[in-house]
Amino acid sequence: MYEHILVAVDESDHADKTLEQAARLAQAFQSRMTLVHAFPSSVDIVGSPVYTNVLAQRTEKGQQVLDEMHARLGDAGPQVGTELCEGPAADAVLSKAKELEVDLIVLGSRGLGTVERWLLGSVGHKVSHLAHCPVLIVR
Repeated sequence: MYEHILVAVDESDHADKTLEQAARLAQAFQSRMTLVHAFPSSVDIVGSPVYTNVLAQRTEKGQQVLDEMHARLGDAGPQVGTELCEGPAADAVLSKAKELEVDLIVLGSRGLGTVERWLLGSVGHKVSHLAHCPVLIVR
């Protein structure tokens, strides 16, 4: 049913539950999984030395998040790839899902605090309304 599952991961408390649910589905359907992590863009300082340093730091931290989540799957995990993206999380997830032609997107129900969610909107809300495929939001 699901050949390729995209899993949005971050550093929130829900990331472990999200990964666990996605891994169960991937095992049940013998699916490939791609872990996607997005870090905020710094468009206002593009081209400056500050941007280069910020980009390097965010890239390194993002890769650590992906590596840690990948390691949690262990050897028994399904075929897993990773994608690190710069930009708003919802946009990155939607873009990668379409690019990779995934059959299912799995993401956590929370990642932001109440104020940030109110100001920026919910990633899950945006992804669930704009995705080309089914979306599973894990609580």
